[in-house]
Amino acid sequence: MTSFAIIGLGKMGGNMARRLARGGLRPVLFDQDAALTAALASELGCVAAASPTAAVAHLTGPRVVWLMLPSGQVTEDMIAQVSLQLQSCDVLVDGANSFYKDAIRRAANLKTRGVEFADAGVSGGVHGLANGYCLMVGGSDAALRQLRPYLEVLAPKPRHRLAARRPGRGGALREDGPQRHRVRDDAGLRRRIRHAGG
Repeated sequence: MTSFAIIGLGKMGGNMARRLARGGLRPVLFDQDAALTAALASELGCVAAASPTAAVAHLTGPRVVWLMLPSGQVTEDMIAQVSLQLQSCDVLVDGANSFYKDAIRRAANLKTRGVEFADAGVSGGVHGLANGYCLMVGGSDAALRQLRPYLEVLAPKPRHRLAARRPGRGGALREDGPQRHRVRDDAGLRRRIRHAGG
């Protein structure tokens, strides 16, 4: 059993699943393209879910559901659908580079039920599978602690990370909620994951 699911297996989401599998993690997979889901699950030895609901049902708690869908209504609808199945201490991640005010609203709505929300800016393209993904994540302390094992696998290995840190910038992953807009001019943060408590 696993506690992690990826919903949306396009070029980015599919290769993120591959990188996780190479790191010893086997996410539950779902995409609206059933053939794609089945093929990738067979390749990686993962569970292919028949629906988003089934994907969540396959998970053991506390659960992480990571959405890699286009921003906008598609992501909005999926959050509404999936969040109904989530419980206290579960984490829902939006990897769609959504508008930051949408992320703030979603986090507040989910928090009323104890569900954690994180928004994750992901970049790396086709090279992310081999080199790791540039991740800019906003969420609570609790969400980041739960995500950390997955983020460490997805992120570049230490030799690929930016060597120098900007003066006054610590090693902590942002812990002030889903507000990535505040740090988009920080090239260092955009080029590497900064570990919570690290």
